[in-house]
Order: sequence, then C-alpha cells, then structure tokens
Amino acid sequence: MNKNLVSIIIPVYNRSKVLYKNFNYFRSSLLLLENLSCPVEILVIDDFSDQPLDYDLLRVGFSDFISVRLIRNISNRGVSFSRNVGLRSANGKWIFFLDSDDIFDFGRFIISHYNYLVKDDFDYLILEKILVRFRKSEFALVFNSANWNSRDFAREFYLKRNSNAVYSQISMFIFRKDFLDNVNLTFREILRNSEDTEFKMNLLNKNGVYFTLYSENIYLSKIEDNNSLGKIISLNNRMYKIISALFVLFKFRGFVISYYLVNYISYQIKCILKYSLKKIYEKLKKISR
Repeated sequence: MNKNLVSIIIPVYNRSKVLYKNFNYFRSSLLLLENLSCPVEILVIDDFSDQPLDYDLLRVGFSDFISVRLIRNISNRGVSFSRNVGLRSANGKWIFFLDSDDIFDFGRFIISHYNYLVKDDFDYLILEKILVRFRKSEFALVFNSANWNSRDFAREFYLKRNSNAVYSQISMFIFRKDFLDNVNLTFREILRNSEDTEFKMNLLNKNGVYFTLYSENIYLSKIEDNNSLGKIISLNNRMYKIISALFVLFKFRGFVISYYLVNYISYQIKCILKYSLKKIYEKLKKISR
C-alpha cells in the first residue's frame, strides 16, 4: 500500500544554495494540492556533498501532507546510484525524477492529471510537451509517440546529436513504482553520464503500457550552475558516453541500431582524440616558451 501519491526524487551534490532556492518555489507550487489532500513526498539524496544539507531548511514551510526526506550517501557515488537509492526508499505510487537544478510546477501538473494518477491503467505516463527555460532562452521538448520504439529512439539520440533533445529529459516521464519494481528497472550505477538515455532504452524493452498526457504551458526551468552532479572533465565525459552506448549496443542487437551506435561511438572517439591532441599541443607550447 503506497503512503503517498507521488514521490519526487532529487539527487544533489554540492548544490545547496540552488536547492534551497528551488524549494521555495516547490512550497508555493505544492500548496495548490491542499484542497485535494494529496500526499506527496520529496526525497533528496545528498551524494556526500562537501557541506551536508540542512534538513530543517528543506522541511520548513511545507504543509503536513508534504513529506520531505533527506538521505545522505556515505560516499560520492554519482547520479545513477543516488537515483536508485531514492527509488528503493520511495513509498509513493508514482515516481518522478528531477535534477537538483530543475524547477517544475508539481502542483499544477498533479491537479491537471489527477484522474490519471489515481488509476492503475498505465505503467508510466509521458508529458507530450514541456517548455524549458534555460539561461535567457526558452524552447519546447516534444514527445512523438509515433517514434517511441528502440530504432527511432536510437536514431534521434545517437545520430541527431544536435537535435532538440526530443527524448533526453527524464522529467517528461512519471513511472508507477510497482511497475519499475516488477520489471527490475533501475539506473546503471557505473554510468555518470547519459544514464537517463540508457534507462529509457531499457524501458522500451519492458513493454509497459503508457499514456501520453497533453500538458499546456507546463514549464521546467533549469538553473545554470557550475557544480553539476558527478561533474567530470571533458575526456571522462566522452568515455562515459561511449560506455553508455556500448551497454545499449549489447542490449539491443540488430543492424539498424548497431549502425546508429557505432556511428555515435566513432564520433565520441573522434572528440576524445581531438581533445587529447589539443591538450598535448598546449603542453608542448608551454614547454617551448
């Protein structure tokens, strides 16, 4: 029996100021749920930040039906491990993953789609469209249900690298917890980059029943911040992308997907070589002075 309707899982590393600021927005947004008496929990997973988060600052100002829980990892393990910790600890019927620098209007979302959330007709729900605000720009992420299969997913992500990230935002999905538990779907903990893409590729293989929600003017605001979770230098970033693609390649065998993935991997190797040569050139230039 689920205690809460929705569990919001937020992993965080060295982003306390950003998170405290975001929580001020969450408080006002979730106040809209008072008339529904809708229980919601927010799970913050502190990935062993240099300065531990203050639970009292996170909890203050929330109504009684909003539960705030803080879990601190005993070492820095990355975003995938932290999301899995939150998933295991959550007691909500639905699971919503959010990055620590994201602001999302949960109150409006839950009220708009409450009738779908209280039923058991679907394994996961997908927002058809969200408007993303980042820095001074605004753009739309649009989900195309006609292309929701492993071949087209691979084509969009692994070939159209500069496209508008049609499928890359994990916050467009909300998952029923018992479905994730039953199919044993978690984030691969070795990955600190592109983990959500590999997660969604695995989701495609589970044959879950989904429904696309039409959401008018639902905003996701991303705050620019230098201390991203599990931040790594450019070279390591590329290596994690290759590892992610290899996992997908072994999971989804087939000529078409293999073509997309090999193309993507070769592109990442090219970037690594370019990055390495640039560093070597910079060192030789310093020596020659």
